[in-house]
Amino acid sequence: MKTLLIGISSPIGQSFLKASSIRGLEVVAVLDPKRDSSLRHAQSGKILECELTNQQKLQELLFQEWPEVLINCAEETIDEEIMARSNTHLPKFLSQLTHHLGTRFIHISSNAIFDGTKSDLYRSTDTPNPQTFYGQTKLLGEKEILKNSSSNPLILRIPELLFSGFNSEQKPFNQRISHSVQSKQIIELTNTIKFQPTSATNIADVILELCERKDLHGIFHWGGSETINEYDLATLILRRANIENPEEFLKLNNNSPKRNFCMELNPLKSKLKTKALNLKDIFEELEYKEPIKFN
Repeated sequence: MKTLLIGISSPIGQSFLKASSIRGLEVVAVLDPKRDSSLRHAQSGKILECELTNQQKLQELLFQEWPEVLINCAEETIDEEIMARSNTHLPKFLSQLTHHLGTRFIHISSNAIFDGTKSDLYRSTDTPNPQTFYGQTKLLGEKEILKNSSSNPLILRIPELLFSGFNSEQKPFNQRISHSVQSKQIIELTNTIKFQPTSATNIADVILELCERKDLHGIFHWGGSETINEYDLATLILRRANIENPEEFLKLNNNSPKRNFCMELNPLKSKLKTKALNLKDIFEELEYKEPIKFN
C-alpha cells in the first residue's frame, strides 16, 4: 500500500517514518526544501522534494505517485502569516487532489478548535469555538476538507504531544520546557488548563492502523488516557530529567480561567488495537538518557 506523507519535519511525521519502516510500509515522504532541509540526509526511504506552496508541482507529484493513502501532518503553530497557508489552504488543496485521485486522506487536526469551556469530555460532534488564531485556521482546514472531498477523508484531532526525537520546526511541550530550563529561563505556566497529552509515537501507531481501516472516516479524537494541567506536566518532565527542584524554574499562574480541552476517545478507542497511553507509559517511551545540561 503506497502511502504519501506530508509534514516529515513534524514529530508525528518523524515518528510515522520510523514506525512505517519497521513494519515495511511503502512510504513516499515529501520534503519541503524551505522547511525540512535539515532532514534531507537524516531520512531513509523514498523522499521527493516539493515546496508545499507550489500547487502545480504538488499536483504533479501526487498524480505521478498516485498513492492509496495521503497523510497530512504538516502545520504551522507559531508564525501567524504562515498559519492560514499551512493549516487551511494546504488541507483544502490536498482534499481536492485526493478527491480526484480516489486517495484516502488522513489529516491531523487539534483540540485547539474547542474553547475549553465544557466541563466534561469533548465529543467529535460538539460545536467548535476556537479562541486562538491557530485554532481558527485548524478548524477552517477541517471545514475545507469536508467541503471539498467526497472520498471519505478522516480527520484526527489530537492534544499537545511529547516527543524525544530531533525536531527543528515544531518543538513539543517537553522540548520547550527542557530548552527553557537549559537557558535558565523561568517558565510561567497555569494549572487551570487540563488536557490529555500523548506521544508522537502513539499518534503514529494510530495513523498506521487508520491507513488500513478504510471503514473509518469522518472526525475522530485521540490522546492520552490521563488528564493533567500544564504546570504539573512540566514538573513531571523536569523531575524525569533529574531536576531536583523544578519549582525553581516554574512560575505558577493560577489566575487564568479554567479550561478543559480533554476529548472523548471513543468510538475510535474501541475500534483500534493501539492503546491510549497513560503518563507512565509516555515517559518510559521518551527514553530520557541524560539529565538536562545547562548552558
